[in-house]
Amino acid sequence: MKHEQNHVALRSLLLRNCPRPMAEKAVASGSTRHYARGATIFTPHRKADDLFIVLSGWVKLYRVMAGGGEAIIDVLGPARSIGNTAALRAPRYLAHAEAVTDCTLLKIPAAALFELMDGCPEARGALMANTLHQVQRLVGQVEALKMCTGAQRAAQFILSLVPEGRRGACKVQLPYDKALIAGQVGLSPESLSRAFRRLREQGVRVQRREVTVDDVASLAAYAGVREVECA
Repeated sequence: MKHEQNHVALRSLLLRNCPRPMAEKAVASGSTRHYARGATIFTPHRKADDLFIVLSGWVKLYRVMAGGGEAIIDVLGPARSIGNTAALRAPRYLAHAEAVTDCTLLKIPAAALFELMDGCPEARGALMANTLHQVQRLVGQVEALKMCTGAQRAAQFILSLVPEGRRGACKVQLPYDKALIAGQVGLSPESLSRAFRRLREQGVRVQRREVTVDDVASLAAYAGVREVECA
């Protein structure tokens, strides 16, 4: 694994709170896997044998509804983990995982994680912290769907792309297509376009993939975001 990929894996929420030797052992037990855009990583029908850390690119988690449509659970980028049920000894994955861009993942066998956790209380604590973070993120998404306007949810998505600590003017790139962004924030593509237009009043301009924000702190206040979290 390349040095920069190793760095991404070690700063993931799953591993960064583990003792460094234990985290490096977990990384060494894994192997890198490359997936083209649209490739399936796992499905709910597969045994949960492995956990994955995203090293580059973006992965969506979704469930298939009775009518055949997709319900997007989350879209995760570098240093985020997917398939966390494997580390919780669940028999199957709970969702579909699909590459929405070309991506590289670190695939860690669940058995290696069990061995790590059995010998290291800090590793068990790191896993619980990672699980809690996932739950808090999902609760935040539910709260946004119930309490925020479409424009506020679009603003929250843009803020998730802003580098940590930035408060003034900023430019970011939309990491994947707008149809997927719309599904992620609970809007139709047409409603997302209207939401982006409304954000012009908040100093936001969207030109294809490039987004210009005049004032990050002001946009965060409008969106109801207490703390800007990197994606």
